[in-house]
Amino acid sequence: PGPPRRRGQDRKAPRERAKNRGSLRMPQKRRDRRSERHRDGEPQPSRRQRDHERHARRILLEWSGAVSQGMLPNRFPDRESPEFNSVDASLWFVIAVHDLFERSALSAVDRATLERAVEAILSGYAAGTRFGIKLDEDGLLACGVPGQQLTWMDARVGDHVITPRIGKPVEIQALWLNVLFMAGARSPRWAGLFARGRDSFAARFWNEDSGSLHDVVDVDHRPGVIDSTFRPNQIFALGGLPVMLV
Repeated sequence: PGPPRRRGQDRKAPRERAKNRGSLRMPQKRRDRRSERHRDGEPQPSRRQRDHERHARRILLEWSGAVSQGMLPNRFPDRESPEFNSVDASLWFVIAVHDLFERSALSAVDRATLERAVEAILSGYAAGTRFGIKLDEDGLLACGVPGQQLTWMDARVGDHVITPRIGKPVEIQALWLNVLFMAGARSPRWAGLFARGRDSFAARFWNEDSGSLHDVVDVDHRPGVIDSTFRPNQIFALGGLPVMLV
């Protein structure tokens, strides 16, 4: 039966005391974590965010070694040479590298490796590379040859291209100009080219009649020929990238 209880004694007191003893430790841990998250007045990245950044760094460093003539491969067939028939893959790579630079503290070696890859892409595109990809005098990026699809609209049946977009597609200019803007922070060469291309884009792509953007200018590399088809490709010129062009 145990010792007699004194009148008014709470039967749950021992349990409550144990609970209270346990609770004294938890707030301290929470306070420690809060202090880590808000050290120096800046929110600290979560574990998940750090994991994502680590994976992104490894992927980008791995792909940086695949740059060839300014291009990244978009397909690795089994037992065959890589395929490079994509004009936007290299541009998205540069944007991803810029994003990583903004979010993560990289070692000097890793940063230099990624910067070399970015410079190789920009220089390769500016000088001219596969499939008619080259910088034009107006600061915009021309691309395309018959029988090849270089943008995301790459459907093809045999040798028949479903949606030909040879020339200067609108979303490629949005990516190209954003890449030049990012690179211009490190080199006046790219900053000047960005300014020229941005002015050309504003003058050449706006379709006053429809209140939208042309899909392709200089179609088939013929100066002044325009494809005004209304397509969702123009969305990247309107938002979603650091520089809005409209």
